[in-house]
Amino acid sequence: MNKRLFLFGAGQIAKKYTELLEQLSVDIDGYIDNNSKKWGTFFLGKKVFAPEMLKRIKEIEIIIACSDVKTISEQLKGMGLTDKIISIDHAIRIALERKEIIEEYKKENPIQNYRKRTIIVDNINGTWGGAEDWAHRVYQSLLSRGYNVELIENINATMEEKFERSIKYIDKRTNGFYEIYMELISWLWLRKPFTLFNVWSMELLWAASYLKKLYPEEIQIISSILNDNSSTYQCQCEWNSYIDLYLCISSKIKSNLIDLYGIDKEKVFYKEPFIVKSERIKRNYQISKMDPLRICYPCRLVCQQKRADMLPELIDHLEKNRTNYVLNIAGEGEYEKEIIKYIEKRNLQDRVKMYGKLSQKGLGEFLYNQDVYLNISEFEGTSLTMLEAMMRGCVPVVTDVSGVRDFIENIRNGFISDVGDIKDIAKNIMFLDNNREILKEFGMKCTDIVMRKCNLEGYIDYIENLIDK
Repeated sequence: MNKRLFLFGAGQIAKKYTELLEQLSVDIDGYIDNNSKKWGTFFLGKKVFAPEMLKRIKEIEIIIACSDVKTISEQLKGMGLTDKIISIDHAIRIALERKEIIEEYKKENPIQNYRKRTIIVDNINGTWGGAEDWAHRVYQSLLSRGYNVELIENINATMEEKFERSIKYIDKRTNGFYEIYMELISWLWLRKPFTLFNVWSMELLWAASYLKKLYPEEIQIISSILNDNSSTYQCQCEWNSYIDLYLCISSKIKSNLIDLYGIDKEKVFYKEPFIVKSERIKRNYQISKMDPLRICYPCRLVCQQKRADMLPELIDHLEKNRTNYVLNIAGEGEYEKEIIKYIEKRNLQDRVKMYGKLSQKGLGEFLYNQDVYLNISEFEGTSLTMLEAMMRGCVPVVTDVSGVRDFIENIRNGFISDVGDIKDIAKNIMFLDNNREILKEFGMKCTDIVMRKCNLEGYIDYIENLIDK
């Protein structure tokens, strides 16, 4: 890089980025931090500066190397430095494309004889949720169809299911970015030719892209875009020249890639996500106004993305308007203690009930006993939990995030509010409380649309056609 490079942050993330960049012969000029106690000190042998110093340098690039990317991005925007920000992916891509590195690796790793194509499914950063379930189902389905499939997992992740065969475990707790990156290059090289279903867009994508530069005819990269947030799009654009196809989980993500980010429409595909069907059973709704409307919130209790911090405001609206409801919360996370404090302070134990994290089987049973599915996220891909709830006849009351309008027609089979509009969400719940007779009508429509669109076998048929044979 010709410009001076600074990392904004002087902590563990900056340390990991530094180790990786230095191994790739990328020079770092110093660090920036908002903690005034660090100004003038040295971090990993380089000086730490105050943010104001950045204004004095014209030819500069900044990598945000801390967890609160959103806040630092806003800070740099206020300083007029938005155009100076680059991603860690950008720095890595430029380094990997240096001719001398590529030629050196070619000498050490001659071309292999032809072998059967390997299908690699990325779950390297998974813990448990929709993306992890997607990765596991695709892995199991392709394996059952006779493909040579391997799944990459984080060895330290707590998963609901473990597999005994064709698993590559990565230790992300003790290994840094560079160690993982080099381990993956060696592991992937032995599996050429391969198709990678990339989900998490980090070390595995970096390694696969590096090898694709060396052996373009032997490597296919399919990015499975399972979330609709700006960082996901930006990463995909950074590696677009290496990515062969994009498999989107919502029609909105597909249109955003094409219309907002300029990705070639011939590379972008959308297929409705799959749901493993349960047997259709008769279910009951709380039709009587004497019974509380059963609202479920099966979600991670975190503020970022899921906005669990807005639940108290919603409950306040329902209480103020004397809604007859019970809110059943199934999940865990950083905001769980705050919600419990709120419940206890207002003596709402009979109105708001905490179920903790449920197993997949337990979640299915839980959803069958609810009237309304609630989601107040600020972004999603397509919520698979929403589809699970709709399949079981829950009426969705949700924010207008990606994937929603592929399955919900407002005031026809559910209710859609603008992101952050808690007052409108409360109004929709109160409408259902006062019009209980539509619960069954809307619920049956939800079940029908999900059963019709979300077929696992059809989904696997679709992605089979995307794989290089």
